[in-house]
Amino acid sequence: MAHEKKDTRLQQFEVRKRESRLESKTISSIVVSLTMLLIILPGIVLSATESSSTGSFTINNVDPAITSVQLWSTGTSPAQAITMTPQVQYNVKVAINDLNTLDDLTTVKVTIYYDTDGSYDEGDRPDMGNTQTGAILTWTNSGSWSIDPNASTTWSVISGSCSQPSLSGTTGTFEFHFKPGKVATETPGAAEWHIYAIATDNASATGDFAQDDREMNWYSEITNLTAT
Repeated sequence: MAHEKKDTRLQQFEVRKRESRLESKTISSIVVSLTMLLIILPGIVLSATESSSTGSFTINNVDPAITSVQLWSTGTSPAQAITMTPQVQYNVKVAINDLNTLDDLTTVKVTIYYDTDGSYDEGDRPDMGNTQTGAILTWTNSGSWSIDPNASTTWSVISGSCSQPSLSGTTGTFEFHFKPGKVATETPGAAEWHIYAIATDNASATGDFAQDDREMNWYSEITNLTAT
């Protein structure tokens, strides 16, 4: 009888042991399942709450920058020029960058002026044109080209030859075609002509650049000739 009780207790112990193992496996399975669910759940929640929207913002203004100013001859074989001759057509090429696009520009001005000592100095730049000592060429965003002086002078802007780049881009070259006046001052000695360009944008920010030490040839005319 005692032996039978011992066997019964042993059997009960083995049953509880097996049940405990099953419970442990079940709990482990649940933990693993919950862990996988927590890993997946954020993605599920995110995809359920994702949405699209539209809006606008304004880019801060960036100053325009002129990267080069070059005097070129015109005709069949244009090339960079050092010397100008009155009444001959030339081309000032002004390369500009503006990260707000070139349409942000309001004006580009080119000042071609005589300097008695030949040494480039910002203080020597004129504010207005003069038949003997300088001219100011201006492009405006409306697409117009103008020159100062514009009356009683033989200085001229050749607007039909001038060109602007695409204003939708951020970089391009403006080309100012002009003819020096008949009485533009000759530079046989130390004196020089300089070329200064400045670009101004819608926020009144500016960028500038200059090419100095250009020469001007002598010019003359003979009129009222008789038969002798």
